Amino acid sequence: MNLFLSSDADEYIILLINSISVSEFEKFIKAIDKKEDWIEELCCCYFETENNKDYYRFETFEGNTYKLFYEKFIEYVKLAIIRYYLGNKSDEMKKSLRETIKNTIFEQVLDNIDSSLAIDVPLIYGM
Repeated sequence: MNLFLSSDADEYIILLINSISVSEFEKFIKAIDKKEDWIEELCCCYFETENNKDYYRFETFEGNTYKLFYEKFIEYVKLAIIRYYLGNKSDEMKKSLRETIKNTIFEQVLDNIDSSLAIDVPLIYGM
């Protein structure tokens, strides 16, 4: 098993987050909020503490394993939440997302976002 803590991890975490279906996204958010592992067919993330530092270790589709500092991993999840929110046209789905992140470390991530930054393709895809 190869463990990398590098900029390559950045692109792979985006791929992994993209692999999470909308129907599983709420469970993913709750697991990450509690620093739990997330294991799904296409996305595996494991919370670890090493030398008093927190990490998320995750595996790519090619079998490589990467580690990101917990704070950086959380920033990617926040980006996914924002992009999904801005890229979603349904008010019901937006309301559901707000409920999903309520009472989590992500609760305030949608405060003060600029809707002019909306993109055509959200980071999290519906299935």
